[in-house]
Amino acid sequence: NLDHSLSDYYPDHPYGEEVTIRHLLNQTSGIPNPLPLQWLHLTNDHKKFDEEASLAKVLADEAALSFPPGEKYAYSNISYWLLGMVIEKVSGRSYCEYMRQFIFDPLAISANELDCNMQGDKLLATGYQKKYSFLSLFFYFAGVSEFFGDSEDGFLSFKRVYHNGPSYGGLYGSGRGVAKFLSDMLSDKPVIFNKKTKDLFFTEQKINGGEALAMTLGWRSGKIEGVRYYEKAGGGPGGHSNIRIYPANNMATIYMINKTQVEENLISEFSTKLDKFFLNTKKVSNVK
Repeated sequence: NLDHSLSDYYPDHPYGEEVTIRHLLNQTSGIPNPLPLQWLHLTNDHKKFDEEASLAKVLADEAALSFPPGEKYAYSNISYWLLGMVIEKVSGRSYCEYMRQFIFDPLAISANELDCNMQGDKLLATGYQKKYSFLSLFFYFAGVSEFFGDSEDGFLSFKRVYHNGPSYGGLYGSGRGVAKFLSDMLSDKPVIFNKKTKDLFFTEQKINGGEALAMTLGWRSGKIEGVRYYEKAGGGPGGHSNIRIYPANNMATIYMINKTQVEENLISEFSTKLDKFFLNTKKVSNVK
């Protein structure tokens, strides 16, 4: 139930009974969003990594809400991390096992196409960041320089790392894997979401006072020349991405960039410019 308290599923959190699953999904929980600079570990350390302990430390450091739940929109990686833990508590499986069994396998998405664990390491693009930049200097003083690899043509490469919480940004794969998921979202007979669930997923959310948010249960919404789209941007060490879906036009787009210093609003603007071309081309192709 979306309006059940987070405490019903994951009692080991400091935010009280008022934070609900819906608040986590539509990003109105009031949970802080600190820079996740140290929320990483090298792939070589993955087998001995303790996710529960890592999350417990983050929750202890960020125990106070920034505002009452449902008051306004404010993105938080911790919200998604907690949602992943809720899935584990309810399903009795790890988040990655759940995703494989109920999302990836039913859609015939191979481990090389999309997975929580890095498969076929040589198939993964290397992430980069400008060597001589404020962000690189900031990372150095933040104590995360261990994640940097070799320097190439003025750029620092990133070593292979895992996010400490896979549910807030820990999928690795290709545009092909994401495309299979988006294609199912556009299908008249989807494998993952039935019609009721899909309608719920695309329902515009509201804050406490009844004002509409430009948010669904996880994705932002917007319009290009009157055409409604739903969008999820993201980023991490050495990469940025954006996905959009245009249900009324049966179209979706995916952009992946192996570079850290790309602001989210810039990749969204890029998506808008290029998507206009595809939308206009689609209109022309539909003329009888």
